[in-house]
Amino acid sequence: MNSWFAVVANQRSRELFILNVLMITLLFSFATKMAGLSYGIGAFMAGMLISETRYRYQVESDIAAFRDILLGLFFISIGMLLNLHQISSNIGYVILITLGFILFKAFVITLLTRLFNYEIGVGIRTGLILAQAGEFSFVILALAREEHVIGAHAFQIILAASLFSMMLAPFIIQYNGRIARYLSKSYNRNSEDTVQAIQSIGRTLKDHVILCGYGRSGQYLGRFLKEENIPFIAIDIDSSRVNDAAAGGEHVMFGDASRRVVLEAAGIKTAKALVITYADFRGAMKILHVTQEAYKNIPVIVRTRDDLHMNEIRNAGASEVVPEILEGSLMLASHALVVLGVPLNRVVKRIRLFREERYKMFRGYFGGVSDADAEVTEPQPRLHAIEINEKSHVLSWRLVQIPFTMLNTEVKYLRRPNMLEDIEPRDDIVLSPGDILVVLGTADKLNALEKYILTGK
Repeated sequence: MNSWFAVVANQRSRELFILNVLMITLLFSFATKMAGLSYGIGAFMAGMLISETRYRYQVESDIAAFRDILLGLFFISIGMLLNLHQISSNIGYVILITLGFILFKAFVITLLTRLFNYEIGVGIRTGLILAQAGEFSFVILALAREEHVIGAHAFQIILAASLFSMMLAPFIIQYNGRIARYLSKSYNRNSEDTVQAIQSIGRTLKDHVILCGYGRSGQYLGRFLKEENIPFIAIDIDSSRVNDAAAGGEHVMFGDASRRVVLEAAGIKTAKALVITYADFRGAMKILHVTQEAYKNIPVIVRTRDDLHMNEIRNAGASEVVPEILEGSLMLASHALVVLGVPLNRVVKRIRLFREERYKMFRGYFGGVSDADAEVTEPQPRLHAIEINEKSHVLSWRLVQIPFTMLNTEVKYLRRPNMLEDIEPRDDIVLSPGDILVVLGTADKLNALEKYILTGK
C-alpha cells in the first residue's frame, strides 16, 4: 500500500490522490460484497490498511469534508431504520437491554484491565468510557438482519439499545471518575492519599516551581533549579519513575497534573511558576484550561515538540512556549558560529534576536523521505523550492500577483541564477526563467501552489 501511494503522490495531484483513496475503498467494498459480506466491511478494511501507511495524515486531511458529511448521512440512515412505534411498544425491553449491554461491556473491560495489573478504579473508568456501542456494531447488525440471523423485531430492539447507549455515553464519560471513586473505596482512598501526599510537601513550599512531568526534560530543569536554590515539586503519572526519584530524595509525587485538586495540593496558590515539561499538546491544553480558570496570574511555560501548536498554546494562556526542535536548531547554529570564529557576543545577540522574532527564520524545513515517519502528529510546515521556467503560468508576473495567502503558503526568499545571496521577497519583483521560489507550507498546500505556478490551475 505504501508503494502504491508513493506512485500516486509523486504525480503531485490532489485530485488524483483523493480519487485513489476512493478507488481503493470501492474496490475493497466490492471484493467483500463478492465474498458474501457487506460493502461496509470492505470499506472498514480499506480504512484499516490506509491508516497503516505513512500517507494516513494526508488522507485524513483530504477526506475531512467527505468524512463529516458521510458520518452525518450514516447516522441519519441509521435513524431512518428505526420503527418508532415498535420501540415505544417495547420500551421496557429496550431500556433493560441498554443497561445490560452497558454494564456487561464495562464489566468485561474492567476485568481485562485488571488482568493487565491496573488498579480496579482505573479499570472501572476505562470500562465506563468504552461501554457504549460503536458505529461498527450497526454494520454488523445490518449484515445480521440481511442474512436473517436475527428477526425484524429483535433487530429494532437491539438497534434502539445501541443508539440509547451512545446517547448516554457523554453523561457516563463526564462522571466516570466520580463513579469509579464511589464504586471502588480503594481507588478513592488511593486518590485521597495521593492528594494528601502532594499536599504534605506543597504546603511547606512557597515561591516554588511546579513541574508537570518528570522525564528527562523535567529532571534536567530540576537540576538547574537546585543549583539556583529554587524550590520545586514535580508531579508525574509514571509510578516507577516517581518511586525511583522519590527514593533518591527528589520532591516528586505521583498524580495527574491536569486535575485542579492535584495542582492545589502542589501549592499552586503560592507557586512562582508552572512548567509543563512533557511534549503532549492535549495534556498541556488541559492544564492551561485549569490554570486560566482559577490561577491566571501564574506564569506557565510549555514545552512542545515543534512549532505546530505554538499559537494555540499561547492563546490558551501560556507565558512562553519552547519548541524543542527549534531550540535544538538554535543551539546547533550558535555552536557552529562560534567554531567558525564569529565573536561570542555577536552569536548571543543573533540568538536573542531570533527568539524575539519567534523563531521565524527557523520555521520550516526541506522535507525528505526520512522525515515521513517523524510526522507522528499532523502535517507540518516545510520549505519547498519551486523553479520558474519558460512554460510557467506565472512567468513575468510580479510576486504580489501570486495568491500565496489564499493557498496558505508563505514565500521565504527568492534565488536567481548567478546570484550568491538570497533575495528578500518584495511585491515588485518580476519573475524570470531560472528563478527559484522557496516557499513555506504543508505538503498539500505546497503541491497546490506548485501546480498553480506551473499550470495556472
